[in-house]
Amino acid sequence: MDLSLSMAALGARQLGAVLGETASRQALGTALRLTQQSAEVACAVLPGELGLEWRELANKLQAFECFQQAPALVGLTPGGYPSLAEQLRRAAELGAYRSVWTAEGLGHARAESAWTAGETPRRLWPDAGPDAPPASAVVPLHTGAALSFAGRLLAMDEARSREGLARWIALWEENAPSEYGAGIAVEALGFAARNLYPHLLPLLEGLLESLDPTFPEYLWHGVGRGLYFAPTHAIPYSAAVGRALDKARREPPGEACRRNAIAGFAWAFTLVNLRDPEVLADALRRHGWEIPDGEAFGHGAASAVLVWHDVVGIDSHLSAFLAYRPARGPFWSDLVLRPCEEALQDARLRRSGLAARFRCAPPGVPRP
Repeated sequence: MDLSLSMAALGARQLGAVLGETASRQALGTALRLTQQSAEVACAVLPGELGLEWRELANKLQAFECFQQAPALVGLTPGGYPSLAEQLRRAAELGAYRSVWTAEGLGHARAESAWTAGETPRRLWPDAGPDAPPASAVVPLHTGAALSFAGRLLAMDEARSREGLARWIALWEENAPSEYGAGIAVEALGFAARNLYPHLLPLLEGLLESLDPTFPEYLWHGVGRGLYFAPTHAIPYSAAVGRALDKARREPPGEACRRNAIAGFAWAFTLVNLRDPEVLADALRRHGWEIPDGEAFGHGAASAVLVWHDVVGIDSHLSAFLAYRPARGPFWSDLVLRPCEEALQDARLRRSGLAARFRCAPPGVPRP
């Protein structure tokens, strides 16, 4: 959800480094808002395509601000924690777009609060009662918590051994229902590793493959998400989308991992810009609409739409996204619209577990 940006470890550390290690959460939030406002102004004053890259930057910044500032946005204070239902109600009052990223931030904060207290997270959310997450919030809460788990693992030697990874996965499974599986945690690991510890990716891939042959695919899906949110791919007029897509094609070691890196990139690109489909369409037209991996890109876009549908439903933003038709090129229908419409129409896909949204299975293999 950087739902996750799902943007957890990366955003806090990299933006924190820019502001200084002693920067407070409040100071970081202020800096994010000011930067976002500047991007909004640039978008408003620059005509046509010139303003779209600033719109994309503003969307990224708002998503990250909601994620990183989630506790403050819902009024959490030390010693003053309302029920999860009340937190999510307050998040919903922020509006559909902000609520998606705020809910993910709340999942991350929930896990982080346990680690900070010197505790090992155990069943972060009960199955019933006021702290049992509603169905609409399960996706962002788990993607946020998974980023917390990934960041903690990468800071320890546990990430360098098969046994350590196995223990980490088992701990995650204690905190997540079985239908959300280890795949979501491994995917978050790829996101965090690509942006914080990229040198560890070959080691992680080999160790994870020894545990489960599908784990490298989840890992590289997370890498694709991380490529989209990398600070070097946020600068307007830098051909960022094209460069990130090129890395998603070149960096993975094999076809299955490459397909998942592209799907992960598309997942993040679509979810961040869902309320501004012209941003997605323009970037694809200029940088990637002829990509030979249309099926993988479509999988990522459709999975992002399913996540939005899980959290928000068919709201005005999703309706406008599905109704959008760019003036030029057939790419929108092939890469985005048709896969999204098919996924929404397939009730079996809508009911599938969270992990199915974070792995692009080989062509011809039915999705779970």
